[in-house]
Amino acid sequence: MSDVPWESEGKRNYICMQNIIIDVVSEGLRNVFKNEWNTRYQASLGAWDDTSVSGLQLFHRENTRSRPNKNMYQAKFQQGDTNQWDCSVLFDAILYSNSIGKSSLNPTIKTEVDNIRNMRNKIMHADDTTLSDADFQTMISDVEKAFKSLSLPVRDITQMKIKRNLYKSFHVLPPKPSHEVVYRSEKIKEIQQKLQRLRIDSDGKLTYFYISGNPGSGKSQLSRQLGEDLLKSANWEAEATFVMTLKAKDLDALQHSYEDFCRRLNCSESSLITVMNSCNPQVEKIKDLRSLIESRIKNWKRWWIIVDNVEILEDISPLLPQMGDEVWNNGQIIITIQNTNEVPSDNLRNQRISLSRGMKDEECRQLLSILSGTDVNDPLLDEVAEKLDFQPLAIAAAAV
Repeated sequence: MSDVPWESEGKRNYICMQNIIIDVVSEGLRNVFKNEWNTRYQASLGAWDDTSVSGLQLFHRENTRSRPNKNMYQAKFQQGDTNQWDCSVLFDAILYSNSIGKSSLNPTIKTEVDNIRNMRNKIMHADDTTLSDADFQTMISDVEKAFKSLSLPVRDITQMKIKRNLYKSFHVLPPKPSHEVVYRSEKIKEIQQKLQRLRIDSDGKLTYFYISGNPGSGKSQLSRQLGEDLLKSANWEAEATFVMTLKAKDLDALQHSYEDFCRRLNCSESSLITVMNSCNPQVEKIKDLRSLIESRIKNWKRWWIIVDNVEILEDISPLLPQMGDEVWNNGQIIITIQNTNEVPSDNLRNQRISLSRGMKDEECRQLLSILSGTDVNDPLLDEVAEKLDFQPLAIAAAAV
């Protein structure tokens, strides 16, 4: 079974369910048919062997039975190779045949096969070739229930569910702080506009955006708010999208984040273990993890990586996605960093913004009001904010 391709969430659900019907359900029905045939006729006619010898036995037993598409069914029966039978032929042979369906078929088997038939008809004859997550989960549960009642293995269904999830949208944002924060709408809007301009000017190639500022200026929380808004603006149900955060204070943090990233992209677990158990230096391990990510990331059509809390850019930068490498197209890197002097100058592929001046007056008043319970229009709040240089963390600490 091949991977389930990405088109949209609903389309992917439909394709996955269609593949389950065509590949998994049909194979299960073949086993049901053979088992029911052998239970009845192995002693007298021989076990079903998928040849015309068995096929002719079924052909003659069913030749007098009238039904739609009789000639097609009879031709398939005569050939005898159940691998060439689709679900409609198998339903006819199991549910409606003189040989099995009308020959003391166990009521449970009859009910569950008929349930599968109804599901198959919904999928294969649907006008709308999309399926909501809720409907997909319901159908999957019904198929699994039927398989278990029919004593059929569900491992192939499980594998198809795994394949369905290979390219799902996801997000990992910087953690929420322990204190209250305010939404910095103007900064978020400014950054989003710059990111959009970078994407356009670079023709979808990889770009970098730097958020700099002293400790406590709110870099991580601004990037979190930005990530939330980017997800809202992206059509993540129509195209595979992600926002991933890499902790980048040091190499240990970056390595652990890359491991998590690999798993979220469904990189080969065996390849991941090989990298982690190697004797290579840590920098080489991180580059190898990045290579694993490169082998998968093309399947996501739009993405952002937040590289959070960088202290020494020259140590971290060579280990990040590199501009000019086409495998990283469609993506944008957002870096939060303390040292503004390390940030490259603005150009068509890099942009930056500094938070060192702190929050706007109204944002400071709002935060102080939330944290202290003071009226938002109290002039004292402006005085407090000014004394604290309008810095979010200092304001949060002072107001408690």
